[in-house]
Amino acid sequence: MSPIELVLLLSATFLIADSYATPNFIVILADDFGWGDPQVFGHPTTSTPRLNRMAAEGVRFTQMYTAAPLCSPSRAALLTGRLPVRNGAYRNDSALGYSLGVDAVFADDSVGGLSLDEVTIADALRSQKGYKTKMIGKWHLGQRPQYLPTSRGFDEAYFSAFTHGEAFTYNGTTARCPLMHNTTILGRLAVDHAAISPGAKTQKAQHTYIPFDWLTPMYTSEALKFIEENRANPFFLYYAPDCTHLPVYSSNAFKNSSIRGEYGDAAAEMDWSIGQIMDKLKEMNLETNTMVFFASDNGPALYESLKNRTGIKTPVRKDDVGSAGLLRGGKATTWDGGFRTPGIAWWPGTIKPNQVSMQVSSLMDIYPTIMDLAGAKVEQDRIYDGLSLANLMTGATDETSINRTLFLYRGDTMFAARRNEYKAHYLTWGEISVSVPPLTRYDGTPCPDYQRENCHCTVASSQPLLYHLEHDPSEAYPISEKSVEYETVMKAIDEDVKAHKAKLVPAKAEMNMCDPHFALWGSDLPVPASKVGWCSARPGC
Repeated sequence: MSPIELVLLLSATFLIADSYATPNFIVILADDFGWGDPQVFGHPTTSTPRLNRMAAEGVRFTQMYTAAPLCSPSRAALLTGRLPVRNGAYRNDSALGYSLGVDAVFADDSVGGLSLDEVTIADALRSQKGYKTKMIGKWHLGQRPQYLPTSRGFDEAYFSAFTHGEAFTYNGTTARCPLMHNTTILGRLAVDHAAISPGAKTQKAQHTYIPFDWLTPMYTSEALKFIEENRANPFFLYYAPDCTHLPVYSSNAFKNSSIRGEYGDAAAEMDWSIGQIMDKLKEMNLETNTMVFFASDNGPALYESLKNRTGIKTPVRKDDVGSAGLLRGGKATTWDGGFRTPGIAWWPGTIKPNQVSMQVSSLMDIYPTIMDLAGAKVEQDRIYDGLSLANLMTGATDETSINRTLFLYRGDTMFAARRNEYKAHYLTWGEISVSVPPLTRYDGTPCPDYQRENCHCTVASSQPLLYHLEHDPSEAYPISEKSVEYETVMKAIDEDVKAHKAKLVPAKAEMNMCDPHFALWGSDLPVPASKVGWCSARPGC
């Protein structure tokens, strides 16, 4: 290479780096929004024109996974780039005497939260590059002061502490999930907005009720205000709307607007909110310096719909939940319908339009990707499970495929592994069956009583189930255990699993502990209780 050619190459490299030396980042994480829910991912009756536009002007990831099929651990992994078993957002089932992989999220009485040893995206961007940071929406990573967003790298937060429909009853008094600004409780999220009047008080906490209906417009307003206030500063916005989580909700402007029903109304309003953010970026001339990433925390809550069909009493209708499309299973299961998420990245002028990436990817990739694009560094004292997708997104190289293996956990148990086009199930955590008996294994035989944990069935196979997901995305046709293909692929996956487990050092299980004294009851944050007990089993289905 001649000196002139070298100078030209270096100049081009510096120009590319400089073009996103201090970009803004907006990560939007939907709640229980299935892989098959967006119109652009094939749903025939969902109206999501702004997500459609994001995909048309950016890149759509068709094989992106979450790190867990449940809310809290998935969110923790997104913000840290590390598996929940490494970042503490899991429950140690064996220590508590539960069967493997029991549902576990941070609740209103949780003592723990995302491990304080973890560094979040917000921590890194703020400390290394001086970013302004804000969190809006559903937090669900601990509700004691040290675990709240403003203690985890966010300058400001406007959020619900945990799932919006959750109530906590203690000594005969029920308190609703709090809506908070930083460390102040603004009010309690109302279950039945039609039965209360704005300004009504709770029995004990003496806080104003806030109807679910108001949340998406309020969250959107907070997001637009943050963008306006920081138009001259690099910023990171983490926006986690939860309107598609049961009980689904939408404001009056969107009620009865979708032929898909109440879930469609909620999805349409979330899409509107995303569009408002995109329009604000254009209005502020920030669209070419801002990467927007959209995904969901896990698959759709299909089991809530199936309860009705199995005769289990529930107020939820089957049209209130999302869709996994052609994927098998949904939220909580270890099939792809529980883990796979509809990922979309948008950055006009940097990400080429109308791309479809079939790269096997993960929400954990967002942390190292943002670090790369911001010119920041990941911590060197820990193992990251995510990989940077910066080159794939920006087209800086001709790289089109990354060989990798994803390890799919529930709690502290690895259930499956995805290696390139193949997925091996060492254990399966399946769907509720709509037949009798109510719980069955994948092969149709009944689950033993001891495996009927939280309305699912954990199945250990004598030989792992192996699927070729690029041929069989619905995981309907396992590869024969007697085939050469099975033997060759399983040998490679087993080696990857062995190497992964050899280096795995689990963090303290932060979901193991709970105590009602830690619930967010009054106007002040809770004081430590004198006695902390082990978590009891969560209510079953």
